[in-house]
Amino acid sequence: MMAPIELRKKGYQILVEHLGQVDAIRFLQQVGWRSRDYTQER
Repeated sequence: MMAPIELRKKGYQILVEHLGQVDAIRFLQQVGWRSRDYTQER
């Protein structure tokens, strides 16, 4: 089992490898927004 920091690092690496740096960042921004109130945002 990986430590949380190792898991996060590997996840970032996989995202960048498959999406490219710009799209990986865009994806992470979108995922982060889900913790907000979607109805209020719209």
